[in-house]
Amino acid sequence: METNNHQWSEATAHLNAQKLSPWFTPGFEALFKSLITQTQAHEGSLWIHEANSNELVVAYNSGPKSNELQNALRIPADEGLVGKCFSENKPFHHQGLFRHKSASHTVDKELIQKTHDQATVPFYLNSKLVGAITIVQLSDDKQRNQVNWGFNNDTLEFLESFQTPLAELLELGWHKASPPKLS
Repeated sequence: METNNHQWSEATAHLNAQKLSPWFTPGFEALFKSLITQTQAHEGSLWIHEANSNELVVAYNSGPKSNELQNALRIPADEGLVGKCFSENKPFHHQGLFRHKSASHTVDKELIQKTHDQATVPFYLNSKLVGAITIVQLSDDKQRNQVNWGFNNDTLEFLESFQTPLAELLELGWHKASPPKLS
């Protein structure tokens, strides 16, 4: 078991978004989608910090443009609410984000959308801060009538409660993708 722990530590030491792709098990995806449903978010992302470029990169996204975003969408590690969450290692939420002057609009411009509400919490693997989990509600009048709008501190607490199970499912995915070598 000691070798397995050492191998897991090595695997999480130099992460990049693409490295995580094989670790996304059906259980991880189901739990992430459950998080989206239960918070009445439109979609969410797992952002991973890539130290070599000091950027946060979308490793996983639950939305309709996930194929375009995963391993491709990058922002500076200190930009926007997700960057603030990562760089300060604190959870944040903001309502009316698209109107906020200090908010980064990089993602909205890239995806041609307006993020109305966003909640983001730090994400840890192997007790190390490696990124952030973000959920969003997009600004769309048709959807606005169908959704309970606005994230708050309760949303952040709920989002934080998913951090450990999501990390454990990633570790399980790593074990399945990289079985230990027996000597």
